[in-house]
Amino acid sequence: MQSANIYPNVMPDNLKSTPQSRRRQAKPTSRPRALTSDAVGALITGLVLALPLGGIGLLRTLFYGFVIMVHELGHAIAYWLFGYPAVPSVNLLFGGGITLAMGRIWLLVWLILAGLTYLIYRYRHSSNALSWLLGLTASYSLVAFSPWHSRIISYMGHGAENLTIVLCLYFAMGGYFCKLGGERAIYAMLGFFTWFVDLQFAWQIMHDAAMRANYVNGIGGMLDNDFVTLASSLGMGLDAIATFFLFTSLICPVVAFLLYRYEQHWQQALRGF
Repeated sequence: MQSANIYPNVMPDNLKSTPQSRRRQAKPTSRPRALTSDAVGALITGLVLALPLGGIGLLRTLFYGFVIMVHELGHAIAYWLFGYPAVPSVNLLFGGGITLAMGRIWLLVWLILAGLTYLIYRYRHSSNALSWLLGLTASYSLVAFSPWHSRIISYMGHGAENLTIVLCLYFAMGGYFCKLGGERAIYAMLGFFTWFVDLQFAWQIMHDAAMRANYVNGIGGMLDNDFVTLASSLGMGLDAIATFFLFTSLICPVVAFLLYRYEQHWQQALRGF
């Protein structure tokens, strides 16, 4: 005859849920991901396709338009985040792009802070999420109410290019947002092409006197280019800004690979919020 459980509310130790046991269960158990043959094939194909684009006039112009679009979208998003309505556009007169921004509307800044405040309240019981949100809110406030917001706006054109390199190569490795086989190679091609453009730009600013003089001269001699504005604001030389951008550009493929390799780990950390 089976004996009855006289302590119905007491769980066995191996079934108890404690903070320690939950953290152990939340840790990823699988090994870091290795590149699949499909990922390697897409990366090699994208690299091979991207290499000649820089030397073929019409194709370079076509794909350089993609880089211009990314660049101006980066500026526009940064403008909006700090309260400046902005529209990215093509600068037909000087063969590039320009982002048209209005005066600052402080209501947009306060709406962003209100949204962050709501998220802090919403996730007040999650210590991980709360710490990240408090840090994000404090950082945003310090930047938004200081000259640093203008510096970030100036940098985020080229910063968006770096971000695009990382995302395109990451999507190519993982096959994300791809319905057809060739789309992975297209992502890789766009990522590598943007990478080559950024490396060439940074190197020329540092070592090509003619390119540097043209860049310092600005857009039509009237508007300063991004890194000239940033260097003046920070009280630094143009070479220092270009060197920093060269470094961030060089590591973009490495960042993309690390995101792919340790994908389960950082996704698990996000789900832990």
